[in-house]
Amino acid sequence: MRCIVTATHARGIVLSQRALRGAPAHRGELLVVERADALLRRRLRVACLQQLGSEPMPLNALPPLYDVQLLYVGQGGFTLSGFERLQGRGDDCIAYAQSWWVRPL
Repeated sequence: MRCIVTATHARGIVLSQRALRGAPAHRGELLVVERADALLRRRLRVACLQQLGSEPMPLNALPPLYDVQLLYVGQGGFTLSGFERLQGRGDDCIAYAQSWWVRPL
């Protein structure tokens, strides 16, 4: 699905309405797949945003959203919720709560 996605959290903290209006919106192809996760040792749904056609994906593109659940559907789009992993030092990663506000392109 071609869409516009805005992350609604920053390091697990919900963005204010003002901050959300100024947050970057990413355009791309939304994919949700089920796959095995080595860290959690179970299968889970993962959402990712891929580039459209020949458009380059920006360096600050959204990290994948793990353990995805559909929270809300309305006329203006829908909200997916889960967690994102950000790289720490070495092989460590930190997981934060995250939601994506998804609108059709």
